[in-house]
Amino acid sequence: MSRSIVFNLTIKMSGDDSAKWIQLMTKQVLPSCTDGKVILSSDIKRIMTVQEDGDHSFAVQFVYASQELFIQQKLPTMRRVLEAMDEQFRGRYVYFATMMELIHQQK
Repeated sequence: MSRSIVFNLTIKMSGDDSAKWIQLMTKQVLPSCTDGKVILSSDIKRIMTVQEDGDHSFAVQFVYASQELFIQQKLPTMRRVLEAMDEQFRGRYVYFATMMELIHQQK
């Protein structure tokens, strides 16, 4: 049985842009990516580390139903997210991506 895959984008965003970025992500990007079949769920977490430059960091996580679906759909998902962000925030954020296997989830 294939376990779910979590695709994590850690994004450092200019502090001045954070509220607009959250609105873009929650109103447009995450709903357009999360279909309940390929991407089972998505969320945004604020990283609580204090940053002296006033920027904010976030973890955006997409839970894929399987590794196979992740391999097939990672690039289209990433392209959709980055294109939406670049429309409004080009040059004002940095990111890195991590793939993780979901071993256990307690609800």
